[in-house]
Amino acid sequence: MNKVGKKKSIFFGCSLILLILIVNGTICSSETRSYCMLSHYSKMIFEPLLITSLSIFIVSILTFFISDKTFKKWLVFAVVWFFTDIIWVIISPVTSHYYFDIGPTTKESVSIWMGIFFVIVSILMFGIFTIKERVSHKK
Repeated sequence: MNKVGKKKSIFFGCSLILLILIVNGTICSSETRSYCMLSHYSKMIFEPLLITSLSIFIVSILTFFISDKTFKKWLVFAVVWFFTDIIWVIISPVTSHYYFDIGPTTKESVSIWMGIFFVIVSILMFGIFTIKERVSHKK
């Protein structure tokens, strides 16, 4: 599979995951929550996964505009980041019992913070590696 195919696969994979999670959230609304088999896992799995998928989806759109060399470097970073994100979400509590919630203290807030940092670091990587490539091509 060529690089454009990999970029499209990441984009459409994230799109599919987002669609499934949104449909699950719609089906498991507050009125029908008692009929939803997976409602127990909503705060533990689905909400953090939705936020993580959303951040990967946003960045995957930008991968169409970067070179293959930059994409390879980013893909390694994204895989490491994804597994780090999973570990942090797993070890964080479902709810917080702190009076002052400073920083990420729940699964949802950890996934939000990790998603924001992922998007920021990815955009910085794209910019830095693109500038480096352009400078090296001019020499």
